[in-house]
Amino acid sequence: MKLKKSFILKLLFIALISISIILPPSFFISTLKAGSLNFDFEDGLNQWTAYGDVTTTGAKTINTEDYEWIVEPNSSAMAQLVPSGSSGVIGTIFDTLGLSEDSKNYIIDNFPQITNCAYIYRDISLEAGQTISMAWNYISTDYVPFNDASLATFVNLDNASKLGMINGYFGEAGILGATVPGTGNYSTGSYGSTGWQKATFRAVSAGTYRLGFVVYNLDDTILSPYLFLDDPEGLTWKNGEPFDPINPDGEAPPPPAIKSVTFSSTVFEESSNNDGSISTTSTITLIADTFTGNANDELQGVSYSNLPAGLTAHVIKTSDTTATLSFTGKASSHSTTCGVGNFTVTFANSAFAGNDASNIAGSTTDYLQIKFINGTYTLNYTAGSHGSITGELLQSVEEGNSGTAVTAVADKGYHFTKWSDGVKTASRTDKNIKTNINVTALFSINYTVPANQTSATYIVQHYKQDANGEYILSETETFTGNIGQTVNARAKTYAGYELNSAYEGSVPSGTVLSDNSLILKLYYDKTAKLIVKVEDNNIGFNIEGVDKNINIAELNNENVSKVIITLQVNILNTESLSKDVIKKAAELMQKEGLTPYNYFDLSLIKSVIGSDGNVIQSTVLNSDIKGELTIRIPVPDDLKNTDNLAIVFVNDEGEVQVLKTDIVTIDGKKYLEFKTSHFSIYGIVQTEKSYAWIWIIAGAVIIAAGAILIYKRKKQNE
Repeated sequence: MKLKKSFILKLLFIALISISIILPPSFFISTLKAGSLNFDFEDGLNQWTAYGDVTTTGAKTINTEDYEWIVEPNSSAMAQLVPSGSSGVIGTIFDTLGLSEDSKNYIIDNFPQITNCAYIYRDISLEAGQTISMAWNYISTDYVPFNDASLATFVNLDNASKLGMINGYFGEAGILGATVPGTGNYSTGSYGSTGWQKATFRAVSAGTYRLGFVVYNLDDTILSPYLFLDDPEGLTWKNGEPFDPINPDGEAPPPPAIKSVTFSSTVFEESSNNDGSISTTSTITLIADTFTGNANDELQGVSYSNLPAGLTAHVIKTSDTTATLSFTGKASSHSTTCGVGNFTVTFANSAFAGNDASNIAGSTTDYLQIKFINGTYTLNYTAGSHGSITGELLQSVEEGNSGTAVTAVADKGYHFTKWSDGVKTASRTDKNIKTNINVTALFSINYTVPANQTSATYIVQHYKQDANGEYILSETETFTGNIGQTVNARAKTYAGYELNSAYEGSVPSGTVLSDNSLILKLYYDKTAKLIVKVEDNNIGFNIEGVDKNINIAELNNENVSKVIITLQVNILNTESLSKDVIKKAAELMQKEGLTPYNYFDLSLIKSVIGSDGNVIQSTVLNSDIKGELTIRIPVPDDLKNTDNLAIVFVNDEGEVQVLKTDIVTIDGKKYLEFKTSHFSIYGIVQTEKSYAWIWIIAGAVIIAAGAILIYKRKKQNE
């Protein structure tokens, strides 16, 4: 049997590996000057750090034993990585890229015989939820069963425990292309190419991330693979013919075994019926834990927020590690501007067999998108008995546009009364269309008034606004007037209401008709007012979201004139708190190098003022708070020039939590801003470096009465 020349060369190189000279990656690393993101490499390797044979190039031709490949950049340049140098440096490379031991083991378990390699990386600051992407193309010059491969890395340098996502999975490393089927997420086979593919990276928390790409030989250092990078993707040619990207390998290695929840689809689109319903579903995959409950049942412990009104979300368990997210109902408003990009699914402890949601990445997923489509709506105008319509009766109108004018014309002996949707003008032009319109023009006979009839009756209807802002008929009055006389409806006095004379449906006056058909309508708005105050001894706290996120049933009471919600702030001393709690917290804080300062006790007080002036005061319970409120605490003067400030929580067990905190400036004043749905005692923390807002001291998240303290993290050398 005739052996391929490449096979003979492989045997020689494998024999030489054991005597190769090992040089550290730092010997080859060049630190590049700062610049733009340069994901398209039109500025060379600026802003990137590289090791091995890494260059930028235009169109590249690669000849293998079976194929001629031509790879073209999207514009004039792309990065080209080819393994080079000595074997045995992969461990140092992993350290340079910032990979954890678990990530290193994941790579080595899948590729235990890495020899030499090339890599490129850069650091980039990302906001929470921000997504970036780059295109890549792997070409193998080797043949099965000999394998080579490539991967991408994405490491949170500020807090490695807050993992980012690579191609939809949590982890620091994701396999890209490989030669042997079943070993890469995209596998080429002998002398093959993946074509241009896209890798996506998502920052779950704000921070600085190290984005890297690695290509490497396995077992030997010849017939090296190529990895090309660009943004966006370029073109690939195989033997002179256009080559499309290959499909993912159905037998690819599993992602890293990190406790996490992922969604197969993060974008949910309106159905083609354009009726506000959502047709997209998503498979939820749980890694390294199992769901509770029974298959085909609604998964317990799942909550949702930022869901458009009219839609209901469902998570149905399909197996111990999978569930399906779907939607029923129809969004009440579904133009394109009504879509959301922060639909949030939150899994509580009870959803997982491990009973610890805080230990599962993605247990709160807040970046799901719901998209609605612009549609075409139908305007259908129909004439009732004894009349007709001039103009186009059936109109097709794009969303947001206007229809054309139509006019209702009565037959002889009849007159137009109104359209079935309440419009009283015979001519109408419907504008800013957002739904189908199907209306009928109504007509009435012209009565001849008997010689002896001089008067007729008319009706006055009074509508009151309910808690949802809708107007409900409350009272009807009947009066008598002279036929042909113009009469005015007289407003009534209702406790807790005032007349809304500007309401478009109001009919405050009209002409008395012989057929007793005149109906006048008056509308009344609720006058119960909500007032939000802060009592903090002029410290400068403020609060937002009270009107939307607290259940205040008293606002619906006719006998209530106003409700005052007061944020009360008290400064506490150490002696006012449990000594056991403080002792335990102090021990935990000592381990973390934290020093406590003063304490702020926050509470919400509700004052209900009746129409008679009577005042009833009570504390707002945490159970009455249905959503998160935004609290802002002024930055103390002695900390105004201090970085990395945040809020610290100590519960009644002495356990400590750092809350997600933003520094905002309002009217030239700096505040620490955080969100909460529970009120007890809050304060401030200064850390040595930026954290991703997690528990930094032992203990699970416990919502209970407790204490929040002000802390300062000691310097590491103290």
